[in-house]
Formats: sequence, C-alpha cells, structure tokens
Amino acid sequence: MVATSCLRTLADTDEPVAAPSHEGLPPAGTVYAFRTRPYSTFAPAETGRYSTFKVIGSNQKHVAIAVLDGVWEEVPTLMQAEQAQILKEHRFAHNGRLAVFGVIADWWEPSELNAVTFLGKIGVRTPEAVLAAKIASSAIGTRYSTLRTINYAAEGEWRWRNDRGALLAEAKLSAAMPRHGPPSGAGA
Repeated sequence: MVATSCLRTLADTDEPVAAPSHEGLPPAGTVYAFRTRPYSTFAPAETGRYSTFKVIGSNQKHVAIAVLDGVWEEVPTLMQAEQAQILKEHRFAHNGRLAVFGVIADWWEPSELNAVTFLGKIGVRTPEAVLAAKIASSAIGTRYSTLRTINYAAEGEWRWRNDRGALLAEAKLSAAMPRHGPPSGAGA
C-alpha cells in the first residue's frame, strides 16, 4: 500500500498544484522536497533545512531514487530542484559515490520523511535512466534501502560540508554509547 496522504504540493509560485495523478508508485521524473531530520541523536532536534529527491525510475519491484544536491531554508521550488545535480557522498568513509538508491516497492512510504512535498515532474536525464536501469536489474554495486536513507544522505552531507567538527564529535559520542547485545561472556 502506498501512502500519499502525507504529501503536500507546492508550485514555483507557492500555489498548490495537483497531487501526483499516479496510482501506486510515482513515475520517473517525480520530484519531492522534504524537511531534513537530525543526523544523530546528539544533534539539535530541528535542522531548519529542506532537501529534494527525484524518482529516476520505477517498476513493480523498485523505485529508483536520486538525492539532489541542494539544501534550502524553506521548501525549494521545482525550478531550484531541477537545477540541482545528484548529490555526491563524501562524509566519513564515502568517496564521492552518487546518492542513488533503490527502494523496494513495498517499502515506498513517504511518511518516513518529514514534511514531504510534491514539487512536480521533470525529465529524466540519460545518465539517470542508466542508473535506474541498474537498480531495476539489481546490478552489482547498486544500493537498496528505505526512504529514511535519503535524509541521512542529504543532512549528513550538509553537516559534513558546513558543521564537520560537531558531526565528528557526535559520531564519537555515538560510538561511545553501549551497544545492546548479549551480555559479556554469553555462551556460544
């Protein structure tokens, strides 16, 4: 079941636009904005930032998502999103890989993100279509996750570029927290 009741709509003129007319999964070219969540439990509760993602392909099994490189203080316009490139991930051990993920169709749940807003539909570029085809065919090196991963890519990269010291300090705090697992000395 695809949840669409959590979606808001916004046009470049800040006037409401028609919600997506598709049944089920969104078609390629659909663009959404969302309010980012904190990257860690040690970060401030509100980020005050918005990011975008684009559906670059979809079929009965997968939705191919590209996180767009752009962070705004308010919901961006479709034109702003259209000018953005696919985000390249560099935080921590990432090495510039494109933030492109496959979401299993049954996991398509926009409510996993905050304040999801349908911005509109734009064309899918040839390189994006190639990436979507790789996800659809489960090619080696493709990644699959839930929509929550989009938030971590967008917010994590913003923090890495603009607030790296605090992000690294939060990572140290997180690593120092006790893990929940079997007690020490638990038998095998």
